[in-house]
Amino acid sequence: MSHTLAPADVSHYYQRLAELSTLPFWQREEFTEPAGPECGHVWHWQDVYPELARSGQFAADAAALQRRALILRNPGLTAPAGGATPTIAAAYQMLFPGERAPIHAHSISAARFGLAGSGARNGQHSPVRRYPWDQAYPALQRLMARSPGRNTLTSLAYRNPLTGGHARATLGCLLQGLPTAARTRPRRETASSVIVVARGTGTLICGGQSFPLLPNDVAAIPAWTWHQLTASDHDLVLFRLTDRPIHDAFGLFQAEEEV
Repeated sequence: MSHTLAPADVSHYYQRLAELSTLPFWQREEFTEPAGPECGHVWHWQDVYPELARSGQFAADAAALQRRALILRNPGLTAPAGGATPTIAAAYQMLFPGERAPIHAHSISAARFGLAGSGARNGQHSPVRRYPWDQAYPALQRLMARSPGRNTLTSLAYRNPLTGGHARATLGCLLQGLPTAARTRPRRETASSVIVVARGTGTLICGGQSFPLLPNDVAAIPAWTWHQLTASDHDLVLFRLTDRPIHDAFGLFQAEEEV
């Protein structure tokens, strides 16, 4: 014998669940893969740099403002979210000649990759670790020369000299190289990344969109999003920031490549 509830009873039941701040699992939409509002995107240096240089007309005192920087916000995210990905914030920062950015402290991990200029230093206040380009880049070139496959994206990890682990507990830093005219296999992983074009030019296909990559461009690669890199007529060299250390710490990192 079956009992059929009246529509009023059903409505009252689900209203009561809502009052208790509960959600019936059987009414949730099926989902098989993580997806968020963020999207693959590239910020072109040639577009952003002129506006950053003009900031002196509108923000004369960088010291009072803490940082002369333009934060790169993923176009798929809305305020107050302001990251390149939900877990990685990125920005172009500039110091004018003679300008000084005040020291500060925060709970987030941070790394800086120098694109242009000279003479800047961290003062004598903070034991910030420094990874010189003239040591890292030749090491990457040696690794690329021994790479087993032409279409392999060679990676050189920046390591914490005290622990041998990632450069930061929650932030991995890599220098990566792709040979001239090479193309990686489409790949996706649970970690999100931000890449900076250090040398060369190429193309990023991310989430079905194609983006040209030029020197000093910054690109966001969301988590679990298919992406592929192609180098043009020179080796493509990238500096990559990734939140993979968080995934590794909890045993949650996964990656897939198309065969």
